[in-house]
Amino acid sequence: MLKRGARGLKARFQSWLDRRFPMASEHKVQFNNVFILPTPLGYLYALATVLLIVGAINYQNSMAYIMAFWMMAIGFVVMIFTVRNLVGLVLSPSYGREATVGESLGFCFAASSQRNHRNIRLEGGTSVDVSAGESAKLMVLEKARRRGLHFAPRIKVVTAFPSGLFRAWTYAHVNASTLVYPKAIDPSMWPSGTADEQDESESSSAKPGEQFFGLRPFQQGDSMSRVAWSAYAKTGLPFVKDLRAETAVDNIFSLDNSPANDLELKLSHLAHWCIEAENKGLSYGLVLGSQRHDTGTGEAHLRQCLKALAMYGEGR
Repeated sequence: MLKRGARGLKARFQSWLDRRFPMASEHKVQFNNVFILPTPLGYLYALATVLLIVGAINYQNSMAYIMAFWMMAIGFVVMIFTVRNLVGLVLSPSYGREATVGESLGFCFAASSQRNHRNIRLEGGTSVDVSAGESAKLMVLEKARRRGLHFAPRIKVVTAFPSGLFRAWTYAHVNASTLVYPKAIDPSMWPSGTADEQDESESSSAKPGEQFFGLRPFQQGDSMSRVAWSAYAKTGLPFVKDLRAETAVDNIFSLDNSPANDLELKLSHLAHWCIEAENKGLSYGLVLGSQRHDTGTGEAHLRQCLKALAMYGEGR
């Protein structure tokens, strides 16, 4: 019962945050979107002030009254300056650090203002100072659990400057995104119908005028002499050697080349083949459903192929 109640309160709070702080291209901190509460030191300060007032009333001591009111005045002034240290700050997206599934992806935000701000930080991060007319970088990291386009989470910007008696914060939901690529997984085979170099042990059964073009899943009617026993020993899956007449073949990778049944694993295999082909200097391309990416080489081409794998099926 308590857990359900806590989950309900959390869901309502998240819904309120979504309405109060919608995603925007930038976030400007104003007085109406700053929250403030005392820190543990602030609560001790408030307790000391209350005790001083009680003592002053009990003993009718003028100096105790003066001291108590002086501490109250300092507390209110510090509260105002703590909030003011956030107000005027502008948060905008700077860049997103791409990653593969299982790695940490990062979002960097630029904090700028027309005046100075001290000890500004993201919750759990390190503090930075923002000088007037300049910008400082704030970084948030999170683990990439799935491939595709990831949007920056809602961030909490915090300060306790100048005294540490109060902690002021604001929420910002800035429109920033980055890509998470599939994790490259080696399927212990090279896809059939491609022009990569193969081990001599695999191509030894090729007849004159034939070339070894990779491995493909075993089909009924295939000759047992063409079974790739070394691949079977590695993977436990039956593959046969694809021997064809010597022709020029492009490295075109598709989902059908992968022996896996799971879509995410198929995409991981394709990512591995693209990276391997790039490392070996081979020309390669992709066919993903109705999408076709022509063959090529280079860092830009590799990123284009990995992006296509990351975004495959998104939005359907």
